[in-house]
Amino acid sequence: MGAFAELERGLIIERTRAGLATARARGRFGGRPDVHNKAKKEMAYEMYMKNEKTVQEIAEALDMSRMTVYRYIQKKRTMKIDTLPLSNYY
Repeated sequence: MGAFAELERGLIIERTRAGLATARARGRFGGRPDVHNKAKKEMAYEMYMKNEKTVQEIAEALDMSRMTVYRYIQKKRTMKIDTLPLSNYY
């Protein structure tokens, strides 16, 4: 009985992965959609880099949470690091 359950579980995983791969090939991705548009997040990043306001003030001005601002800043910084040529590291 256990062997059949294990086999069925393997088949379910295989079908799920195939379905996800097909969806990605069509340009569909899972996950929760973004609440704030990219322009608004970019504005928050620019305000943060100017260092004139606190993150709390930026979040209140743009009607988003502090954590959203911090997440986007972190994401932006890691994107910049990933796009630097390797010659900058040596």
